Amino acid sequence: MTNWNLYADQGEAEGVLTSDTEGRIAAHFYPGTAAVMHYDEFKAAQKAEMIADAQLEEINEERYKRALGELPPMKWETIEGVERFLHAEYAMVPYTYQYAAKDGRYFASLVDATDPETWITASKIDDLLTAENNDPSSAFRP
Repeated sequence: MTNWNLYADQGEAEGVLTSDTEGRIAAHFYPGTAAVMHYDEFKAAQKAEMIADAQLEEINEERYKRALGELPPMKWETIEGVERFLHAEYAMVPYTYQYAAKDGRYFASLVDATDPETWITASKIDDLLTAENNDPSSAFRP
């Protein structure tokens, strides 16, 4: 069995991954808990956790332009009136922020760069704006 510590100092570790020769991975995230699974199951669980917490948010133009200018954008395109790009710096591969602009407003969300189903779309922006119109206390204030 091979152990990998996710942190340089075990005292600060929030989790440890272990694997055996058959490719099973055990992820120990909190004292006393563990799950044994194949790598594909681990990646699916990781994606579910990363994307579940990701929410589309409205941002200001300055943040959008700063992200656009920091590194060369990936997958820079305009679809259905939405200009969008993936940030080239990853939070954890394959998860990165995607930035989008529509009708003079700007948005960001953590997405899976390999899965376009998680990307920002015109309908996701419309849903966010509709929700804000129905709940004025959640409206974006730059």
